[in-house]
Amino acid sequence: NKDFVEEIIEEYKKDRKNLKIIQLLRKTITEYKKLLTLLEKFKKEVENEFSISEEFAEKILKDIILDERCVLIAQNPQFELAFIKKHLGIEKPIRGTDILDHLLGYSEHSLNELEKRYLMPLEEKKVLIGYTNKELSKKQALLSIKDFAFYNAEDAAKTLAIYFEECNIGKTLTTEVSNSYKKIKLKDAIKSGNEFITSIVVPFAVNAHLTGIKIDFEKCKDFAEKTCSIIEKFMEKVKEIIGSNIDNVRDDTFRKKLYELYEYEPIITPKDGKPSISESALKTIYQKTNNENLKKLVLYVYSIYKYEGLLSRYVEKYPFYINPVTKRIHPWFNIVKTVSGRLSCKDPNIQQVPREPFVSCPDCFIVPIVSEKVCPLCKSEKPFSPIIDFREVFIPENDHLLVMADYSQIEMAILAELS
Repeated sequence: NKDFVEEIIEEYKKDRKNLKIIQLLRKTITEYKKLLTLLEKFKKEVENEFSISEEFAEKILKDIILDERCVLIAQNPQFELAFIKKHLGIEKPIRGTDILDHLLGYSEHSLNELEKRYLMPLEEKKVLIGYTNKELSKKQALLSIKDFAFYNAEDAAKTLAIYFEECNIGKTLTTEVSNSYKKIKLKDAIKSGNEFITSIVVPFAVNAHLTGIKIDFEKCKDFAEKTCSIIEKFMEKVKEIIGSNIDNVRDDTFRKKLYELYEYEPIITPKDGKPSISESALKTIYQKTNNENLKKLVLYVYSIYKYEGLLSRYVEKYPFYINPVTKRIHPWFNIVKTVSGRLSCKDPNIQQVPREPFVSCPDCFIVPIVSEKVCPLCKSEKPFSPIIDFREVFIPENDHLLVMADYSQIEMAILAELS
């Protein structure tokens, strides 16, 4: 929102010492200014250097893509399909160098890696406009749009050459197998694997990304307020026990105070040689010490760690991924990033969402360090129960349901079938 960002800039100019504005919005302001400069520059260059309208460029692109004689090949077909589907309304299979590379047994599929693997040694690589990728990113504000056009044309030529080379290697693999039955099977496996990923998996991943997932922002906000309130109360208890007005239970001041109460030798961190205050160290201290005050302190600090982890990894993080237009998050599913072939995910990684709810004492909200039937702090005999289930923030559209489904031992079933 241009007006909103300009308003922020004005506020920033009025009060440059406002730390909150600086911390939260400096990056936004910087990126906005940079983007605005580049857009104005490129818009001017498109008009001056190419003299074509956006509509005309779109028509040319559509005509080429929709031509039946045209086979689309890309280094990252997932990204390209998402682009043409969203901006051009076209859905057409795109063959990918990363897919074939994955089927040939590799896990790193950047253009540089593919070029090293299939084309020429790195030292012989020449960039058409005289810049490496790193230099290009630094000098992009100085380069013209024609420079980028040449650079992208060179990448396209490399991608095509890599694809042909991958196809040749796939054929070579089959010729090296002496058993005729196995030769046919290997050829079929590479071909069917490529077709399956291209025609089924890539469109699925793109559709999942573009559709997105609806998030209950108010639920996130409620969870955040509840979690912050508990952390604040526990911090006050920590200050009371150690007799010091500390603000952080992860710094050296707290480390020193903790081990002053511990009657055994400090648990040393191998990396830096300092006494450890990790969760595992706290657990060991809790189980070994006879000091009741120290036990209480460890319970509070361990619980703070757990609540802070929930807050930073999920509750506070996910709202920042909500698209302001769609009001949904749009995670990106990687299809060739794992050796096993499983999907991975980023921005955000919804595969890491906790399956089980966050459990604590229903009366004092302490998180159990070890399995106990009675709360070690308030002695409540009520069972430890869910306080926050982060999966609740994912909500279906009206008249829809969210379904959680999973295959049972799918890898074993496939192995049994193959054997």
